[in-house]
Amino acid sequence: MNNLSRQQPKLIMTLLARDEEDIIKHNIEFHLAHGVDFIIATDNGSIDKTRDILDEYKKKGILHLIDEPGRNKFQAAWNNRMAKIAVEKYNADIIFHCDADEFWCPTKEDLKTEIWNSHYDVMSVKIINVLLENRNGEESFPEDAKYAVIKPLKTSNFEEDTKKQNMYFYRYGSKVIFTTGKGVFEVDQGNHSVVNFNKNIFQGRSKNVNIYHFPLRGKERFYHKVIESGKAVEKNTLLNKHQSFHIRRWFNAYKDGNLEGEYEKLIITNNKAEELIRKGMLEKLSFINLQQKKNEIKQKQDELYEIRNSLRWKISDYFYKIIRRK
Repeated sequence: MNNLSRQQPKLIMTLLARDEEDIIKHNIEFHLAHGVDFIIATDNGSIDKTRDILDEYKKKGILHLIDEPGRNKFQAAWNNRMAKIAVEKYNADIIFHCDADEFWCPTKEDLKTEIWNSHYDVMSVKIINVLLENRNGEESFPEDAKYAVIKPLKTSNFEEDTKKQNMYFYRYGSKVIFTTGKGVFEVDQGNHSVVNFNKNIFQGRSKNVNIYHFPLRGKERFYHKVIESGKAVEKNTLLNKHQSFHIRRWFNAYKDGNLEGEYEKLIITNNKAEELIRKGMLEKLSFINLQQKKNEIKQKQDELYEIRNSLRWKISDYFYKIIRRK
């Protein structure tokens, strides 16, 4: 166990968002139900209702809100800034960096239990992409987010192989969750690894947590993301040409008038999905299913809370009666 002196570690999630009004509330409620104790969020100049939603949670006292107007996609720097605040201001024991379209889902217990009960300082967590069903340009979220890529394709050249094939078919790089007992760990662009790693840091792979990733939530939203992210990536001179390569590819396609073809590569027809289900590559798993699971867990937590309160009252009443007899 990382810290024997504290029975209940404090898990803080950071959240970087821009124009995510369709999913941001689902994200926050989901993770609060799975063990997150507090959230530090950065709004990157949203023009929809994203910031208003974040502000609602700030007023409830469960979220620290940062406004970041920068248009240069310094994602790593912004995440590392939030991690520092999580430790120095809010005493975080465990931290993970989350995007609005990611849902960190424990297969049992909660998000903090596995790493806290291990000897690891850092754990890598697998990403499972969830695909949209092709509706001829009328795709909507969450109704059409139906297929989870449970056995992704392997590749030695992800950037090259995804030029002609759906990039969400391929194995994605994992993301990290970490404890803070050995200091504040800094992450790279994309939160795929810790950059200030040394021989005294122990790293393992999570067996109990998966990240369900909903990268596509409709054609209009995809176009908006490509345009805004593409402009930001071009302004970030610290990124090499391979970082955010997919954004660069899509943005170039947009400028060439070919973004429609890129979008169509990323969605999947029902017939193709059924074929890949039979091959064991996909399984049906909708966003709605995840939300139902979250509600079931919340109900069980509420029931457990009531049981504990009842037991405390009975124990107190028992000792009170003993004292009265004396």
